[in-house]
Amino acid sequence: MLSERSGVTTVVVVGSSVDFGRGAYGRTEAARIVDIRAKRLRRWLDGERTLRAGAAKFAVRPLIRDGEQPHARLSLSFMDLVETLFVKGFLDAGVPMKVVRVVHAEARHDFATPHPFAVKRFEHDGRTIIERVRNGTEDALVDRYTTNTLIKAVMLPRVRKLAYHDVTDEACRYFPLGANRPVVLDPRRSFGEPTTSRRGVPTRIIFGAYEAGESIEAIERWYNADREEVETAIEYEKAARERPAA
Repeated sequence: MLSERSGVTTVVVVGSSVDFGRGAYGRTEAARIVDIRAKRLRRWLDGERTLRAGAAKFAVRPLIRDGEQPHARLSLSFMDLVETLFVKGFLDAGVPMKVVRVVHAEARHDFATPHPFAVKRFEHDGRTIIERVRNGTEDALVDRYTTNTLIKAVMLPRVRKLAYHDVTDEACRYFPLGANRPVVLDPRRSFGEPTTSRRGVPTRIIFGAYEAGESIEAIERWYNADREEVETAIEYEKAARERPAA
């Protein structure tokens, strides 16, 4: 279903839709959103190959979407994007890549999903990856790498910026500046590109008008957006453009 508001056409998906509600992000765009270099993202997506005995073999296997042919998709879905957010979050927290890879592979099998990190149950303690498991009326914290039961864990900062589906516990929206700021990535809206959370105006459109010299007041009127939405969209786009993508 299409809806039009103040000249902006927004795609609204009713119900579940794999085709239209999955989001689509180019690799350079995804690298900027996650705040990593595109070369590092390519390594996670495609792995690295080397020639051994005349045949190409993986020197480093893909981490995200493992099992697909390298470069099988040039774009990432929203769930792929969430996976990269978690991988970067774990590495930034000090969790070794070996642990990330082992836990990811096992969780893919256990949860029967190619996006296990996108399920609301993973945290960290600075050394390993923690799964929060329901045990009767209480939650138990289990080290996914050693299976030991733990007594504390730390929520990844980026987890606080994600909203989860009430039934599936899968990530469904990402608030890059925090849940209390009106910019969101929602795969059901504008193919997942960053938009204002209240009016659904793509942040790039607001920033384009701002760069062209239009006033905040004029942009508010054109897109029926409030000042906080407009100023936050501009803040987000400025920061995104300052991040290295090479």
